[in-house]
Amino acid sequence: MKYTFTLLTLLSSFTFGQYVKNATIVLDNGKKIETEEIIYGEKEYQFVEKEVPYTLQTVKIKKVSNIEFDSINFSKEIPKLKETYFENDLPEGIYETIEDFYNRKPSSTEKLAGRPDGEDFLERPKDLMTFKRRSDDEILRTAFAVVYYNDLYFGVKGINKNESKKMKGSANLGTQSMRYVRVKFKNDDYYYTDFPVSSNSTFWMVAGGVAGGMIGGAIAGALSSNHSGYVPIVLLNSEKKFYKVQGCKKFNEYFGTNLNMNFDCENKEEYNIQNVRKLMINNIK
Repeated sequence: MKYTFTLLTLLSSFTFGQYVKNATIVLDNGKKIETEEIIYGEKEYQFVEKEVPYTLQTVKIKKVSNIEFDSINFSKEIPKLKETYFENDLPEGIYETIEDFYNRKPSSTEKLAGRPDGEDFLERPKDLMTFKRRSDDEILRTAFAVVYYNDLYFGVKGINKNESKKMKGSANLGTQSMRYVRVKFKNDDYYYTDFPVSSNSTFWMVAGGVAGGMIGGAIAGALSSNHSGYVPIVLLNSEKKFYKVQGCKKFNEYFGTNLNMNFDCENKEEYNIQNVRKLMINNIK
């Protein structure tokens, strides 16, 4: 049965943390957004748009006039949401070097404690992590990669150390040197993730970085004015080197030949992180 909820009804029906899938958001200006899933927060809705399936967006509750959905798609409990787009097949553990990583042999399988650092900074809290060894509470700083609860993370130091020499003036990850970035996708050719960069090409520091980490554009209004967007980070398996790519022309330069992927740089609306994700994750432009 199809229900149409007004904002007043929603406020009395939804509580923090409830979930609905396959819904239509109607904004106060009449615009409709078809979504795959919505989570109700204290001041905003988080949602995944059907046309932008790899990006978590937000919209302030006061900007929503209606939400339309079938009653069978409403849940008072949030299911486990998809946050990465590949099946990890590496063993759990710490990979101290890139050689250990490609040999698929953890340097250590000692237990780690992970702290999510992406809250109010990235799309999802676990997109950025700090790890400690449980044995002595020592922070893990230099490992190339970590597999933690079946999620794969690359260390910022490892990304910088193994950056391709072809990169010139690439974005600086130095402010996150002891942290680990979650990998969003991988195939036989590459591993893919991305990270927000400020207007001076420095990756945001967690403390006081972004006023809300969602890539919401005009809908969410979540990114601060000096934020110039998310930058793709790609590990090419053929080279075992990282590329931190800023801008359409650089993307085409690095991946037009290697991966047969490119964008029309004359079209200012074509190159953005949502479309990069579609191309890198699902090979859709």
